[in-house]
Amino acid sequence: MELAKTADVFVTSLLPSARLKLGVDVSDLRAANPQIIYARASAYGDEGPGRDRGGFDGAVFWAYSGIAYSLTPAEFDVPLALSTGPLGDSVSAMNLAGGISAALFHRAQTGKATEVDVSLLSSACWSASGALNCLSAGGLLPRQPLPRTGGMAGNPMVGFYRTSDQRAVCIFVLQPSPHIRSFLEHLGRPDLLLDPRYENAERLLENAEAAALEFARVFEEHPLSYWRRRLQTFSGQWAPVQSLEEIIVDEQALANDLLLNVDPEELKPVAARVRGPVRFDRSSSLARAAPEAFEHTEALLLDLGLEWERILELKAAKIIA
Repeated sequence: MELAKTADVFVTSLLPSARLKLGVDVSDLRAANPQIIYARASAYGDEGPGRDRGGFDGAVFWAYSGIAYSLTPAEFDVPLALSTGPLGDSVSAMNLAGGISAALFHRAQTGKATEVDVSLLSSACWSASGALNCLSAGGLLPRQPLPRTGGMAGNPMVGFYRTSDQRAVCIFVLQPSPHIRSFLEHLGRPDLLLDPRYENAERLLENAEAAALEFARVFEEHPLSYWRRRLQTFSGQWAPVQSLEEIIVDEQALANDLLLNVDPEELKPVAARVRGPVRFDRSSSLARAAPEAFEHTEALLLDLGLEWERILELKAAKIIA
């Protein structure tokens, strides 16, 4: 509570029962500091029958939310696993940071301190909001089919096209009209420019299945390295399908400081770490290693004016480590 008196924000991921047991619920913190912003990170949200259940992103963000089910082809016996690490944790952490920032601004403008809630479930639903909005409006959302080379049903300029070296190019042109001619030119098929099936978006979409097969044959004639060079001047939207191993050495990622070296004095051997997704003033600096457990406790309490004798008393009472 001595810390709370000086703090702007209190952030917790404790379950409701644990917050009550430890005396750190919102009423406890507000008694010490009425202006403190109280931020809760949870699995299922702070209301409803699941509020006192814990959860990790692989279970809640990925499985419970419906995302894993919707992204898994119906032919598979079990859903795809969340193989990229803490995807739900990262998204939820950024949502919580944004919510806290908004609460700080709101307090500065109105003088009112708010409570902030972000859950793995709320972040998952927001991430899948396009599909959920469609369902809630009475639409249908079929399961994903098994992956195949070619365009999606109805638009051959959206899809993954396999290359001769078994890699893939993603073409993602939601509005074909301005880009059909450029696309056909970059495919190296000038004869298709004279084909009436491709003269405009309406005709292209009418002949989507035949066009996707034609485009797939062209892409399979060359390796991914060829298409990387060839499509550089294509007017539409596309991307090579890269692996995580490729992105850590990717020119674009490095140019934007998405990967930073950790200070060699703090971490041996020196390793790159992913920078946070928000960048300020185009700044670039060495990343710092994460602090050791309780590394800053004593320094923080001394900065707050506690005497060393008081800190020793807190240590002896096992209130701090």
